[in-house]
Amino acid sequence: MIVPMKKVHIVALKEEQKALLMSIQKSGELMLLASEDVVLDEDAFLEESLIQRTDKSMRFLKKFQEKQKLFSNYHEVDYDTFVTRDPRHEQLLEQVETAEEQLQQLKNDNDSLKEAMLFLKPWADLDIPLDGLKASKYVNIHLGFIESKNNNALLTLINDGGGEVKFLGTSSDGQAVMIANYYEDDPTTMEQVRLLGFNESNLPHEPLLVSEMIAQKQAQLDNNEARMVEITEHLQNLSKEMTSLKLLSDQMASASEIKKAPVQKTLSTVYLEGWVRSDRQKALIKAVEAVTDIYDIAFFDPSPEESPPTVTKNNWFVTAFETITDMFGKPNPYEVDPNPMMSFWYWIIFGIMMADVGYGLVMIALFVTLVKLTKPKGNALKLFNVLIFCGITTVIWGILFGSYFGASLWPPLFLEPMKEPLEMLILSLIIGALHIISGLFVKIYANIRSKQYFAALVDQVSWILIIVGLGLLFLPQFKKLGIILAIVGAAMIVLFAGRQNKNFFGRLGSGLYSLYGATGYMSDILSYSRILALSLSTAVIAMVMNMLAGMVQGSVIGFVLSIVIYLVGHLFNLLMGLLSAFVHASRLQYIEFFGKFYEGGGYEFKPLSLQLKHINQVNNN
Repeated sequence: MIVPMKKVHIVALKEEQKALLMSIQKSGELMLLASEDVVLDEDAFLEESLIQRTDKSMRFLKKFQEKQKLFSNYHEVDYDTFVTRDPRHEQLLEQVETAEEQLQQLKNDNDSLKEAMLFLKPWADLDIPLDGLKASKYVNIHLGFIESKNNNALLTLINDGGGEVKFLGTSSDGQAVMIANYYEDDPTTMEQVRLLGFNESNLPHEPLLVSEMIAQKQAQLDNNEARMVEITEHLQNLSKEMTSLKLLSDQMASASEIKKAPVQKTLSTVYLEGWVRSDRQKALIKAVEAVTDIYDIAFFDPSPEESPPTVTKNNWFVTAFETITDMFGKPNPYEVDPNPMMSFWYWIIFGIMMADVGYGLVMIALFVTLVKLTKPKGNALKLFNVLIFCGITTVIWGILFGSYFGASLWPPLFLEPMKEPLEMLILSLIIGALHIISGLFVKIYANIRSKQYFAALVDQVSWILIIVGLGLLFLPQFKKLGIILAIVGAAMIVLFAGRQNKNFFGRLGSGLYSLYGATGYMSDILSYSRILALSLSTAVIAMVMNMLAGMVQGSVIGFVLSIVIYLVGHLFNLLMGLLSAFVHASRLQYIEFFGKFYEGGGYEFKPLSLQLKHINQVNNN
């Protein structure tokens, strides 16, 4: 059911604002309404910056954690610990940030050192200090690169000009050379050298040999590497305190929510406005009374022009399937909750699409284990529970259809889709008709609840009569009854579907046009043939995997290979079947079922509450 909401106004003393908001946040009962008159606390933006820094540091620190045990990330704390910020946690954050900066600086320095060493390497055989490689009164010296294929031509050219050339190392730029020319011959000689593709290089003017510079940089590189190892070990030790950073992040996120809370203020009071569930008013009052004796709280029904958030309250089974509806959109707070009826049909249809005892048992075991180990919350927990429940119907329909990992170990109790596809198609269409009729009944209930009795009769009952009547035409003993029901339903539509039109002939024309909607209903029912298609595809692939595994069992190696084929094949079929059943069962709810009554347009109830992104649970004291 959709829980009615109450508008609430709270007035308290200004000095009790923080304690009041913390108590309300702890209770998680009040969704505050934004106000244009509210000025946000400047500290809220500082908190946001600190949250981003913490999350960034956690992502960085995770690289240095030891391999964690699977599903070992469950953390819970008591409330007093959660709301008391430990300064050591912020010191830990600063240590991680400092180490990250140092590590990055060392990496940048090493990149620069390696680049410099790579640049100097071709000149390592120079036996003259670099500051000695400068032009003298009689000689000009040039350092640079030339393509190796031009070495002989360069040697000839320089010797003919009376100069000297020394060939050094090589690099991606070519052959490193040092050329010495007499001062008066240098311009002419170098002009010809450049025609050979010579590119001059500028080396640093240092009073050192190149080999000495390389050794210096290598020593600096080794020191940096040693320092990086120390920092890495330090980060590995810090990573053991990852839980502290997780706690800090959630603490700051929760504190930020309080600082961003839309609170209106006077000189001596604060004023809060928001939404509360009608069945949780006492819990909100208790949260307020826990921190102050001087307050005023008032509850109001929402006015017609107001749109409160949507909250649903259902039993444990239906609650799980609420996540399917939420993927489509929240119902508006004034319509009928679609979840009780939808959950039943989703449960049934998903099971028919999978319909295998083995797959159903694997689904139950897998998702029960995941729930126990990962302890999911919110929609993740609901989705896991949906798949557990659907595993049960998968087993039930698997028994009815006689499918056990694609094998017929026992005869089916109902029918065998592989051998009786026509009967399976008929079953699919019958389920489709019943599903759509149940959607029309939901709309009937909604119309009756809003006292639109005539609309329920002529807009929904009429179509139920037509669908049932057309279905009975296929049963010879009920054929006449089917004709009567279909005619009565059609007459109701023709005569009253266009009742808003005052003109009789206009009303009749609108009614005839509305009757054309029968094609839409037939199309909707035919959509359920996908149940046949998916059940057959699951069964056929499972059977093929069994056949392939059986074909290779001629030897020991073949037996091992058959096990691999069997396991991989059925795992693939299970995963594809799960995906297909989930998508198509959802599609039938969203289009065919919801199309008969669902309005939507609601939004989620988001109360002021503790922000638990990393910590799984806060235990109230």
